[in-house]
Amino acid sequence: MMEKKLPVFGGAKPKAPTASEWEALAARIKRPLTAPVVDVLVPVYGGFAETMRCIYSVLDCEQKTSFNLLVVNDCSPDPEICGELRRLSSAGLIELHELPENLGFVGACNFGMGLHRDRDVLLLNSDTEVYSDWLDRIRRAAYRNGRTGTVT
Repeated sequence: MMEKKLPVFGGAKPKAPTASEWEALAARIKRPLTAPVVDVLVPVYGGFAETMRCIYSVLDCEQKTSFNLLVVNDCSPDPEICGELRRLSSAGLIELHELPENLGFVGACNFGMGLHRDRDVLLLNSDTEVYSDWLDRIRRAAYRNGRTGTVT
């Protein structure tokens, strides 16, 4: 029986940002003067390159909306992921919370959503890459109508 290969969209597998890319990003980031109004919540377990590319893309896109990049490490067994998340947290690029046991995607999300109850929350899968003013556009859609409860 032949093993079926899944297509890779975009032509190539994601590559984690290099140390020099992280350094350049950190130098470019301008911290807002206002408190965050949105937590961009990324639960993490596996997929080192995809996760790092996701985090990098969130930080690389300039937004008018003041946000906090909240990463919940759901007890990942991958020492490379754990080490890099701690480094990014020490550099002030992310707010990191490490769970002592694996709660699964929903449990990690619930944990993260309970941290800053005064903020909106945007859940982002750790294999997502975002572009342009993505957060500003989602927030505009969410507040366009007072009856909107969720935007997907």
